[in-house]
Amino acid sequence: MDQGPYRDIDSVSSKWRKLNSSVNRFCEEYNKIYTSGGRSGMSDDDVFKQAFDKYKANNGNTNFAHVRAWEIMKKEPKWSPIPNEVEMAKRQKTSETSSFSAGGSDARCHIT
Repeated sequence: MDQGPYRDIDSVSSKWRKLNSSVNRFCEEYNKIYTSGGRSGMSDDDVFKQAFDKYKANNGNTNFAHVRAWEIMKKEPKWSPIPNEVEMAKRQKTSETSSFSAGGSDARCHIT
């Protein structure tokens, strides 16, 4: 089975840097929309379309060319959206003191 032309490490690294940079810029747009409070009622497809349009507007009218790669990468922790805990926190009234408290914390951080 033919594997195609041989590529050295510099060639592969160069392609990965370009792809990674583009995917990271798209993820930034996608994650802003996905984790925002204004997302209510939007499907994942709606979020994708809006992020696609914002990416194009912010990157010299260039379409996001790595949708297939992003579909795979978005399932990995580095690229998956992490909800904004401040926006996700629910204020709950405690029964004993009649005061309010913020909802639970899962104490996660996103390291890139």
